[in-house]
Amino acid sequence: RYTAIAAGCGLWLLGICIAQADDLDISVEPAVNPVAWSGDWLVRGDVVRSAPGGDHLTRLWTRLRYGPTWQIDDQWTLGGALRVDESTVGNEEILQNNDNERSRDLALDSLFLAYTPTQNDKLLFGKTAFPFVLSRMLWDPDLRPAGISYMHEMPFGDEDTFRVTGGGFRGEQMFGDQSRIVALQLGLTLHQTSLVSREFILTDLRVSNLDAL
Repeated sequence: RYTAIAAGCGLWLLGICIAQADDLDISVEPAVNPVAWSGDWLVRGDVVRSAPGGDHLTRLWTRLRYGPTWQIDDQWTLGGALRVDESTVGNEEILQNNDNERSRDLALDSLFLAYTPTQNDKLLFGKTAFPFVLSRMLWDPDLRPAGISYMHEMPFGDEDTFRVTGGGFRGEQMFGDQSRIVALQLGLTLHQTSLVSREFILTDLRVSNLDAL
Protein backbone atom coordinates (compact mmCIF):
# COMPACT_ATOMS: atom_id res chain seq x y z
CA ARG A 1 0.00 0.00 0.00
CA TYR A 2 2.71 2.47 0.98
CA THR A 3 4.64 1.59 -2.17
CA ALA A 4 1.65 2.41 -4.33
CA ILE A 5 1.11 5.75 -2.56
CA ALA A 6 4.77 6.72 -2.95
CA ALA A 7 4.69 5.79 -6.62
CA GLY A 8 1.56 7.87 -7.11
CA CYS A 9 3.13 10.89 -5.39
CA GLY A 10 6.22 10.53 -7.54
CA LEU A 11 4.17 10.50 -10.73
CA TRP A 12 2.21 13.55 -9.53
CA LEU A 13 5.42 15.52 -8.81
CA LEU A 14 6.88 14.48 -12.16
CA GLY A 15 3.74 15.74 -13.90
CA ILE A 16 4.06 19.11 -12.13
CA CYS A 17 7.71 19.45 -13.14
CA ILE A 18 6.91 18.64 -16.76
CA ALA A 19 4.05 21.15 -16.80
CA GLN A 20 6.26 23.86 -15.32
CA ALA A 21 9.03 23.07 -17.82
CA ASP A 22 6.52 23.47 -20.65
CA ASP A 23 5.64 26.93 -19.33
CA LEU A 24 9.27 28.12 -19.48
CA ASP A 25 10.33 30.11 -22.53
CA ILE A 26 13.99 29.21 -22.86
CA SER A 27 14.22 31.10 -26.14
CA VAL A 28 14.10 34.49 -24.38
CA GLU A 29 17.57 36.05 -24.24
CA PRO A 30 18.70 37.67 -20.98
CA ALA A 31 18.55 41.47 -20.81
CA VAL A 32 21.72 43.25 -21.93
CA ASN A 33 23.34 45.51 -19.34
CA PRO A 34 23.28 49.07 -20.79
CA VAL A 35 26.41 50.02 -18.82
CA ALA A 36 29.77 48.65 -19.99
CA TRP A 37 33.08 49.19 -18.18
CA SER A 38 36.32 49.38 -20.12
CA GLY A 39 39.83 50.76 -19.92
CA ASP A 40 43.46 50.25 -20.76
CA TRP A 41 46.72 49.89 -18.84
CA LEU A 42 50.06 51.04 -20.23
CA VAL A 43 53.53 50.38 -18.83
CA ARG A 44 56.45 52.05 -20.59
CA GLY A 45 60.15 52.38 -20.04
CA ASP A 46 62.13 55.30 -21.47
CA VAL A 47 65.88 55.35 -21.90
CA VAL A 48 67.34 58.43 -23.62
CA ARG A 49 71.05 59.02 -24.12
CA SER A 50 71.98 62.52 -25.31
CA ALA A 51 75.18 63.69 -26.87
CA PRO A 52 78.26 63.86 -24.59
CA GLY A 53 77.65 66.48 -21.96
CA GLY A 54 73.87 66.43 -22.47
CA ASP A 55 71.10 65.21 -20.17
CA HIS A 56 70.20 61.54 -19.92
CA LEU A 57 66.77 60.13 -19.06
CA THR A 58 65.84 56.75 -17.60
CA ARG A 59 62.35 56.25 -16.24
CA LEU A 60 59.49 53.78 -15.81
CA TRP A 61 55.99 55.15 -16.41
CA THR A 62 52.53 53.58 -16.10
CA ARG A 63 49.03 54.80 -16.88
CA LEU A 64 45.60 53.34 -16.11
CA ARG A 65 42.40 54.61 -17.75
CA TYR A 66 39.06 53.13 -16.71
CA GLY A 67 35.41 54.13 -16.78
CA PRO A 68 31.81 53.33 -17.78
CA THR A 69 29.87 53.80 -21.01
CA TRP A 70 26.09 53.97 -20.67
CA GLN A 71 23.98 53.15 -23.73
CA ILE A 72 20.95 55.26 -22.78
CA ASP A 73 18.97 54.20 -25.86
CA ASP A 74 19.55 53.49 -29.54
CA GLN A 75 20.67 57.09 -30.17
CA TRP A 76 22.24 58.44 -26.97
CA THR A 77 25.45 57.31 -25.25
CA LEU A 78 27.07 58.76 -22.12
CA GLY A 79 30.63 57.85 -21.18
CA GLY A 80 33.57 58.85 -19.05
CA ALA A 81 36.84 57.64 -17.54
CA LEU A 82 39.44 58.53 -14.93
CA ARG A 83 43.18 58.43 -15.56
CA VAL A 84 45.92 57.56 -13.07
CA ASP A 85 49.57 58.20 -13.94
CA GLU A 86 52.64 57.18 -11.95
CA SER A 87 56.32 57.50 -12.82
CA THR A 88 59.77 57.13 -11.32
CA VAL A 89 60.38 60.74 -12.46
CA GLY A 90 58.34 63.56 -10.92
CA ASN A 91 56.23 66.29 -12.52
CA GLU A 92 59.01 68.85 -12.22
CA GLU A 93 60.64 67.45 -15.39
CA ILE A 94 57.55 67.60 -17.65
CA LEU A 95 58.81 70.49 -19.77
CA GLN A 96 62.33 69.13 -20.00
CA ASN A 97 61.02 65.77 -21.24
CA ASN A 98 58.45 67.37 -23.60
CA ASP A 99 55.58 65.37 -22.06
CA ASN A 100 51.92 65.90 -22.96
CA GLU A 101 50.61 64.80 -19.54
CA ARG A 102 51.80 64.83 -15.97
CA SER A 103 54.03 61.97 -14.87
CA ARG A 104 52.13 61.63 -11.59
CA ASP A 105 48.47 62.50 -11.72
CA LEU A 106 44.86 61.57 -11.01
CA ALA A 107 42.58 63.31 -13.50
CA LEU A 108 39.44 63.15 -15.61
CA ASP A 109 40.43 61.51 -18.88
CA SER A 110 37.11 61.76 -20.71
CA LEU A 111 33.47 62.75 -20.24
CA PHE A 112 31.25 62.81 -23.32
CA LEU A 113 27.70 62.57 -24.67
CA ALA A 114 27.19 61.09 -28.15
CA TYR A 115 24.08 61.34 -30.32
CA THR A 116 23.69 59.07 -33.36
CA PRO A 117 20.34 59.82 -35.05
CA THR A 118 21.26 57.51 -37.94
CA GLN A 119 23.90 54.91 -38.65
CA ASN A 120 25.88 57.44 -40.70
CA ASP A 121 25.67 60.48 -38.40
CA LYS A 122 27.30 61.21 -35.03
CA LEU A 123 27.17 64.34 -32.89
CA LEU A 124 29.69 64.37 -30.02
CA PHE A 125 29.82 66.68 -26.99
CA GLY A 126 32.43 66.83 -24.25
CA LYS A 127 36.00 65.82 -23.48
CA THR A 128 37.17 62.77 -25.40
CA ALA A 129 39.57 61.54 -28.08
CA PHE A 130 40.03 63.86 -31.07
CA PRO A 131 37.54 62.65 -33.75
CA PHE A 132 39.93 63.22 -36.66
CA VAL A 133 42.38 60.92 -38.41
CA LEU A 134 45.79 62.58 -37.99
CA SER A 135 49.43 61.52 -38.09
CA ARG A 136 51.18 60.96 -34.75
CA MET A 137 53.72 63.56 -35.85
CA LEU A 138 50.89 66.11 -35.84
CA TRP A 139 48.66 64.94 -32.96
CA ASP A 140 49.11 62.80 -29.84
CA PRO A 141 46.08 60.42 -29.70
CA ASP A 142 46.22 60.47 -25.88
CA LEU A 143 45.20 64.16 -25.79
CA ARG A 144 41.58 64.83 -24.84
CA PRO A 145 40.34 68.26 -25.96
CA ALA A 146 36.84 69.44 -24.95
CA GLY A 147 34.34 70.59 -27.53
CA ILE A 148 31.70 69.58 -30.05
CA SER A 149 32.02 67.70 -33.33
CA TYR A 150 29.82 66.26 -36.05
CA MET A 151 30.56 63.42 -38.46
CA HIS A 152 28.57 62.30 -41.50
CA GLU A 153 29.39 59.28 -43.64
CA MET A 154 28.07 58.77 -47.16
CA PRO A 155 28.53 55.20 -48.42
CA PHE A 156 28.58 54.71 -52.18
CA GLY A 157 29.26 51.71 -54.30
CA ASP A 158 29.75 48.39 -52.54
CA GLU A 159 32.78 49.17 -50.36
CA ASP A 160 33.43 52.91 -50.58
CA THR A 161 32.66 55.72 -48.11
CA PHE A 162 32.98 59.50 -48.16
CA ARG A 163 33.27 61.11 -44.69
CA VAL A 164 32.92 64.71 -43.47
CA THR A 165 33.96 65.65 -39.91
CA GLY A 166 34.01 69.11 -38.35
CA GLY A 167 34.26 70.58 -34.89
CA GLY A 168 35.50 73.21 -32.47
CA PHE A 169 37.49 72.49 -29.31
CA ARG A 170 39.37 73.90 -26.34
CA GLY A 171 42.82 72.37 -25.84
CA GLU A 172 42.42 71.37 -22.15
CA GLN A 173 46.18 70.88 -21.92
CA MET A 174 48.40 71.54 -18.88
CA PHE A 175 49.66 74.90 -17.56
CA GLY A 176 46.39 76.80 -18.01
CA ASP A 177 46.08 76.03 -21.70
CA GLN A 178 43.55 78.35 -23.42
CA SER A 179 44.16 77.16 -26.97
CA ARG A 180 41.29 76.91 -29.43
CA ILE A 181 41.07 74.35 -32.24
CA VAL A 182 38.78 74.45 -35.27
CA ALA A 183 39.01 71.58 -37.74
CA LEU A 184 37.35 70.27 -40.88
CA GLN A 185 38.27 66.95 -42.44
CA LEU A 186 37.21 65.20 -45.65
CA GLY A 187 37.94 61.50 -46.00
CA LEU A 188 37.51 59.02 -48.82
CA THR A 189 37.91 55.28 -48.17
CA LEU A 190 37.96 52.85 -51.09
CA HIS A 191 37.48 49.08 -50.81
CA GLN A 192 37.29 49.37 -47.00
CA THR A 193 36.33 45.70 -46.46
CA SER A 194 39.01 44.34 -48.80
CA LEU A 195 42.39 43.01 -47.75
CA VAL A 196 43.99 46.15 -49.16
CA SER A 197 42.09 49.45 -48.93
CA ARG A 198 42.97 53.04 -49.81
CA GLU A 199 42.17 56.18 -47.82
CA PHE A 200 42.55 59.81 -48.88
CA ILE A 201 42.27 62.55 -46.22
CA LEU A 202 42.21 66.33 -46.51
CA THR A 203 42.29 68.33 -43.25
CA ASP A 204 42.04 72.01 -42.40
CA LEU A 205 43.31 72.42 -38.83
CA ARG A 206 43.43 75.89 -37.25
CA VAL A 207 44.89 76.47 -33.76
CA SER A 208 44.86 79.79 -31.87
CA ASN A 209 45.50 81.24 -28.38
CA LEU A 210 48.79 79.43 -27.87
CA ASP A 211 50.39 82.02 -25.58
CA ALA A 212 50.06 79.86 -22.43
CA LEU A 213 51.97 77.06 -24.13
